[in-house]
Amino acid sequence: MEVVQQAPWCFVTPRHGPMRVPGVIYATRVLLPPAAGDQALDQVVNVAALPGIVEASYAMPHIHWGYRFPIGGMAATDLAVGGVWPLGRRAELEKVLAGGARYAVEQGHGTGRDLARCEDQGILAGSEPRRVSQRAIDRGLHQVGSLGSGNHFLEVQVVGEVFDPAAAQAFGLAAGVAGGGAFYATCHGAGRLMSRHKAARTITGTVLRDKLEARGIAVRGASLRGLAEETPEAYKDVDEVVSAAAAAGLCRKVARLVPVGVVKG
Repeated sequence: MEVVQQAPWCFVTPRHGPMRVPGVIYATRVLLPPAAGDQALDQVVNVAALPGIVEASYAMPHIHWGYRFPIGGMAATDLAVGGVWPLGRRAELEKVLAGGARYAVEQGHGTGRDLARCEDQGILAGSEPRRVSQRAIDRGLHQVGSLGSGNHFLEVQVVGEVFDPAAAQAFGLAAGVAGGGAFYATCHGAGRLMSRHKAARTITGTVLRDKLEARGIAVRGASLRGLAEETPEAYKDVDEVVSAAAAAGLCRKVARLVPVGVVKG
């Protein structure tokens, strides 16, 4: 696969084969997925072949191998040509998906100010909840109202450092405003360097727990295996990821937040 560096923080995979658009990877060379053992760049190419895709198949600095679509990938499609429509579930869930965040506010779970800060006022037009199968409903029903299964986190933070006082004040020290290319998308985290299996082979949960507690970090996990999967060494350097995203114009650094508590679903 040809990967051309266009800038210190931007690489491009030119169109070839069935690709309808090029692949654009916002990352430094250090943050690029390794050629061996990670198929994230192949997935960027595969996404570029989707019907209806427009502009480019984008990847953020935290990109890593996902399920068909790379984690940290971003794509937009012309629904008149192709793409994927959002779906929902029966009865109450159909109302939730049809009404979006507005329905939650109507039920007392938010305010109008929340809607004003949501993309598209918290609702995605054109959804067809009735198209979802009963099996999909049964599989996801028990997760409603929770953090969900898999790699979902709730994190409590304190401000560790402010880079842009004016912006920090305007946004109440929330995340910086996204901008630049990639349809105003930016990173959601550091991104994995190791798979969960590899991380668990690299360190045991007991050793990791002892190392963290020696640094004053208390951990409580459902299993030592699950703890080992989240070893810090399994992730990219988040400072490098943020710096690459800022250099690419995907975001602006406003403040550095330091976690004081994390809950994983």
